[in-house]
Amino acid sequence: MKALVKVGYRCNQRCAFCHCLDLRDREATRAEVDALIDRAAALGHDMLVLSGGEATLRPELLDWAARVAARGMDLGLVTNASLLDGTTVDRLSRHRLRYVHLSLHGGTAETHDALAGAPNFERVLRALRALAGRGLEVWVNCVVVRPNLDALEEVVRAVGPFDDVGLKFSMVEARGGAAEELDALVPRVSDVAPRVRAAVAAALAASGGRRRVAHDGVPLCLLPGLEGLRGDLRAHGFARMAEVGEPDLFPVDDENAVHPPRCRGCALRGRCPGLYRGYHARHGDAELSPVVRGPRSNSFNYVYEGRVVGTGAGGCPVEALGVGAFDRGRHLFVRNGERVARFHAASRDFTDRDVLETKLALGQVYLDASGRDAPDDFASQLVKLAEAERCAACEKAPRCTRLFEPVRENVFLRDDARVLDLLRSLEGDVLDVGCGEGRYGDALADGAAAGRLRYTGVEPDPARAAA
Repeated sequence: MKALVKVGYRCNQRCAFCHCLDLRDREATRAEVDALIDRAAALGHDMLVLSGGEATLRPELLDWAARVAARGMDLGLVTNASLLDGTTVDRLSRHRLRYVHLSLHGGTAETHDALAGAPNFERVLRALRALAGRGLEVWVNCVVVRPNLDALEEVVRAVGPFDDVGLKFSMVEARGGAAEELDALVPRVSDVAPRVRAAVAAALAASGGRRRVAHDGVPLCLLPGLEGLRGDLRAHGFARMAEVGEPDLFPVDDENAVHPPRCRGCALRGRCPGLYRGYHARHGDAELSPVVRGPRSNSFNYVYEGRVVGTGAGGCPVEALGVGAFDRGRHLFVRNGERVARFHAASRDFTDRDVLETKLALGQVYLDASGRDAPDDFASQLVKLAEAERCAACEKAPRCTRLFEPVRENVFLRDDARVLDLLRSLEGDVLDVGCGEGRYGDALADGAAAGRLRYTGVEPDPARAAA
């Protein structure tokens, strides 16, 4: 579980599409970064990744690396790699360097250096030579913009000698510098998709299928066959991050993207990056081709992460841990008597917004007490969970994942009784779709026998219809 800490937005490159182009003067203090490293360790992260701007410009880099290792965490680095020579890699490796995510935006010096705004192409290759063969998780990320759209396979050839290096192609986001020059820099997703497909195919062919490849920012409906290769922050194991000036680590999310209404029924929606908001505002969703057929889960699971020990002001365990560090939808705290446990839903079948709505707006969260692979009788095997009464009056509730408790009532039997009352009161024509179960047959039969209703049953399952 990785945490990402941005140490400042200063950089020795000036990429035209940079998100932070207007924030170059903002730097985190040493004390702020120290505190975030300690916070990541306290939250149970096993890797702390330093990023920028350009983190290797900071003179505190090795001290921070030592602090990370002393807290029992591995070290990661997001970098443009221009200052990452063999000596620096050796020093960082002594402090548990395990992950490096570096940038290469062209397969030639002409393309890369023009986009980076600095003559660093050869320095990136030098960094790759220093990193290769060490057993590290190394990724080369190429941001796809109009100027390099037709040169992605050149990037594949440039990384060809480094078999253990992963390669990712990321659609540029219309933010920062890219927003200012949107028409000149941001290509259409329908143009990006076939180029990414060709580059991924070339990378796999050249490596005999061995190279790790990924993509991000391109709607999955435009990349059939590559749906499992999305390489966003979560796919890289990131759970939390902090921008410069933020007081805590916050859950990573997908709020910078949108799934338009036409995506609602798409089987790929939960895993899909959707469209970046800036792109959607400019171009709309006409390029999308939602996948309306295919399997999609109708539920997701919260998985146990551990017991929670101690409470904060007023006895709230969530407040004690810091409400902002937990995802409002994907984290779940459950109190049962004196015990409190934390759970997490990592499902990619649902978007963050879907999970949040299911949990907090619809309140459809249940404990599976069946002891089976899956419950088959909701009334006897599921226990409804609901927000604790104390949450309603808490001023932090709008930012909090909330505390849930078991409902001491069988809500299924309660609601089933209400359904039976409604069915017994029906009059006129009744169409019963899926009547093979016969669950409510008796309630309807009385009305039919008395002539109050005219009943028609439809059962699409031939086996049940025959029974």
